[in-house]
Amino acid sequence: MPRVTVVIPSHNRADLLAVTLESVRNQTFADWECIVVDDHSTDDALEIAQRFARADSRFKSVPLTGPRQFAAYSPATPSPGRNHGMSVATGDLINFLDSDDLMAADKLELQVAGFDKDPALDVVGCRHARFGWHPATDATQDYRYAPQSHWIEFLLGKKDKAELWQTGCPLYRTQLLRDLGGWSDDSDVAIDMDIDLRVLLHGAHVIRLDRILLFFRRAFHNNLTSLGSSALKLRWGCNAILENWDYMESTGQATELRRRLACDHFYRTAWVFGQSGNVRMECGSGGMTPGPWGRVELAPSSA
Repeated sequence: MPRVTVVIPSHNRADLLAVTLESVRNQTFADWECIVVDDHSTDDALEIAQRFARADSRFKSVPLTGPRQFAAYSPATPSPGRNHGMSVATGDLINFLDSDDLMAADKLELQVAGFDKDPALDVVGCRHARFGWHPATDATQDYRYAPQSHWIEFLLGKKDKAELWQTGCPLYRTQLLRDLGGWSDDSDVAIDMDIDLRVLLHGAHVIRLDRILLFFRRAFHNNLTSLGSSALKLRWGCNAILENWDYMESTGQATELRRRLACDHFYRTAWVFGQSGNVRMECGSGGMTPGPWGRVELAPSSA
């Protein structure tokens, strides 16, 4: 069995998928499998994935079949594809790569070396740079990275001026994510924040390498996380914040700072999607003090 599984969900990415797969094939670490989960593409994306699989047995093309969970809005989230890929993964370590992003050639080699150096690790992340057409010509890296001592606080109150990492950065222990239930299938907003917050709140051992090993493409068409309904994004995103809040409170990890950050994040999520007038959050007696929190409700016109 391979040491590493790379999972790539894809929908109508015939124009960009081959370049992404080439970045996987060019890895200096060779003990990997790459599972491309095609989410009902109507272009040649599935054929491109199958062509790579015919040329290199480490690639596997897996169509996402059966009824869609979000029939009226799919493909609105990469989570079903990521979870399906994880369900058939055979590697002890797993990397989720978006279908338009690129890996540096030594990404897997350096991250696997991190696990070999410290077997107690559960996640090895890295830094990333943003690019448009090619990393060699237009990559930029002007992020302010959150310090590890405040990662939980950062994820609870995430703002665009700081970064933890992008989706394709971390290499996880596969069993860790399976134990946590995988990617949230009832959300298509803040899903990276959600899974990494769950990882940290459950006490995982995590490091971030001080190297740019992922190139994150600026948004293009057919981005799986940009195709959903704003109202649904609001409901799912805010409820993910609340579910992590519940766990944080029940395990004694809540602090006043974390409560304030989570409350601020909740309302900013509603504001970003233009639904701030359609949500109600029940916080108990004090606005920043949790009671039990209720769940997000949408006005009928937004549902």
